[in-house]
Amino acid sequence: MKSLVLLFLTLAPGLLFADSNPYQIGSTWGKIPVSRNNIQHFVPAIQKRAYSVAKFLGGSAFYLGKFEGRHIMATNYHVLPKAMNCGSIFRASFSLLKASFSCKKFILALPEIELSLFEIKVPAEKEAQLQGLEIELKDSDASGKLFGLGHGAHLNPDPTRNTLLLSQDEHCKSFASRPKFINDPDTKNPVTYKVWSLPIGCDFSHGDSGAPVFNELGEFAGIFWTGAVPKASYIQNDTFLATLDEDDHPAIWSKLSYMVPVPKIRQVLENFLFANPIHPDFDVLDQLLK
Repeated sequence: MKSLVLLFLTLAPGLLFADSNPYQIGSTWGKIPVSRNNIQHFVPAIQKRAYSVAKFLGGSAFYLGKFEGRHIMATNYHVLPKAMNCGSIFRASFSLLKASFSCKKFILALPEIELSLFEIKVPAEKEAQLQGLEIELKDSDASGKLFGLGHGAHLNPDPTRNTLLLSQDEHCKSFASRPKFINDPDTKNPVTYKVWSLPIGCDFSHGDSGAPVFNELGEFAGIFWTGAVPKASYIQNDTFLATLDEDDHPAIWSKLSYMVPVPKIRQVLENFLFANPIHPDFDVLDQLLK
């Protein structure tokens, strides 16, 4: 009977969808609210990272650090596609810091890696709040357990998405060793371009776009950008998910969540700098990659 069920699920993808939770991967919803009251209960390497994540526009963003005297953040290209979406009224709100900073300058947008970089305006008296929260853009291992931090809307206890959510369950891991250049599998709100992607089993929803994903050491592993929505019901079957560890099943590249891994982000950024040596923010980008 078990083999017949798996055969049906394999041959009939897309016939059934999970109406109760269109974002969930596996049999349980793996997202947990993070607050100052419960953060000590999470993995120590992740506790510090949670303070670096903010709600920004319709998605999430995270703090990269101070370069050339400027505070730089990252999000998805489709969250911040152009300079007109950066200004004093657009703020990055850090829920755990209980602070927000306005978007000061749009720096760069690269759709093939779903990345936009921007500068935030940080008053001198608030500089100390961001010290030690830098997320380094260095090559990291995306194998093993992963953790996602974002301001997703689905089942967020705060309707305004001001509560940060941590994605952490047995399926929050990578399902492939190398990225592919894929189309957006989100059928509700897709982008029209291809993106370098690595399939992951972390639970994410709309509003998590631009959320950072970390490995067990707390190293930045990639930036979440999309997921299949709604999820096929068989993707919420733990037995079926276990088969995806064994074979390069087509579902891996169309039915899960997807992040752009750090090595690909670095490669594309390095190529961009090589081709644009007179970019006005060259020095900032160069420091970011060192």
